[in-house]
Amino acid sequence: MALYYRKRFENGQEIVVWEITEREEELIEIISQEGHKTEAFNQTSNLRRRLEQMAVRALLDRLFTPQTRVCYQESGKPLLENKGNSLENKVPALSIAHTRRFAVVLTAPGEKAGIDVECFLRDFTPVEKKALHFSENMFLSDDPRERKKQLALIWCAKEAMFKYMSRDEVDFSKQMSVAPFVPKDKGTLQGSFQTRDGATTSLSLSYRKLEDHFMVWVCG
Repeated sequence: MALYYRKRFENGQEIVVWEITEREEELIEIISQEGHKTEAFNQTSNLRRRLEQMAVRALLDRLFTPQTRVCYQESGKPLLENKGNSLENKVPALSIAHTRRFAVVLTAPGEKAGIDVECFLRDFTPVEKKALHFSENMFLSDDPRERKKQLALIWCAKEAMFKYMSRDEVDFSKQMSVAPFVPKDKGTLQGSFQTRDGATTSLSLSYRKLEDHFMVWVCG
């Protein structure tokens, strides 16, 4: 796996992006060396998705010590657990994402983190039909290329907020919204998350362009 991007921020956040270049046999060998049972990945029938999952597992093994274990809640949210109990062994919040090309890991001090990555060349028609808040439709560009980038960033932002808030049964078109913006190579987005009981949380998200991908993250 090739390191594509790594950034440590002054506030303690760290993002690591790896480019997935291995064949399935190579990834199986990598994760087997760390003692993982590869049979679990066979439950995913789609080869591309299976490669993405194995690449994430391999990346996590490279980033964390054997004393740090990655586990998952029933919702699928990843958590870090340390075998030690001392304060020095306190682990950061964790969020992961992946596409055909990239595996991405975000760690941050605090209790919550959310990250997503998407290729903005993909078809975002389903997102435009089912995941947009009415306010977002009002600022979408008429230029097809600009519109695609906006849709990619909106979807990324909502996925990151969804992971950050860790709530069940969220309606992406009604409970989350992103304020108007013009896509750049990097910047910030202002998002809003409303719970079913009406409480609203305002979130500031960061984003960065990775060639034909956008990566969006939020921490707290």
